[in-house]
Amino acid sequence: MDRHLQSRDWLVGDSVSIADIAVYPYLALAPEGGLDIGAFPNIIAWFQRIRALPGYVTMPGMWQA
Repeated sequence: MDRHLQSRDWLVGDSVSIADIAVYPYLALAPEGGLDIGAFPNIIAWFQRIRALPGYVTMPGMWQA
């Protein structure tokens, strides 16, 4: 996924899509399963784009920079 996001801002197309919204919580909660997201700079940048969307609401356990 980090390689996929290396050349694009969103998972599919030129703007946020349901794919981004569906995948985001799984990756943002990955540290609870022992995955170190800090090693993936493109995923971190994608997290920041998701969080900048109007109406974004976080939840406990989400990855924080």
